[in-house]
Amino acid sequence: MCFYTASYTYRSVSRSRRLQIIPRKSLILQNPKVNLIFPDYLRGVIDGDGTFGRYKQRRGYTIKFAIYSASLSYAHSLFETITSLGFNVNFVTRKTQQNPIYSIQKAGSVALDFLEYIYKDSIEILRLDRKFEKYLNILELHKLYKNT
Repeated sequence: MCFYTASYTYRSVSRSRRLQIIPRKSLILQNPKVNLIFPDYLRGVIDGDGTFGRYKQRRGYTIKFAIYSASLSYAHSLFETITSLGFNVNFVTRKTQQNPIYSIQKAGSVALDFLEYIYKDSIEILRLDRKFEKYLNILELHKLYKNT
């Protein structure tokens, strides 16, 4: 059995704040303004606060993705930006006992197009291997299903 302890000093907390490593950052996040890096940024958002996959339905399978946030302004800004890129996505608010959770999500061909957008020209150092493999698997299964 392993035990970990964490200790914080005034100096380490001050340095963390200078580097913008702050508590409850999900409540104050903002999107970057540079569209050139946006596929990489969105991939990072999916890696950290999102999910995607291939899910069984009554008849066959569908592809879905979702991004979650506790910040209404951040989630709304992300929704507006993704929509401006031409993706028809849904904005969903889920009430919880504490704070509401906001999500941007979609299923079907739009979800596949979105995944292709964020992974198309990605380089290995800027993506998670397990999520990229998951994407490739979904893409391969989609091509097989489409050709049958």
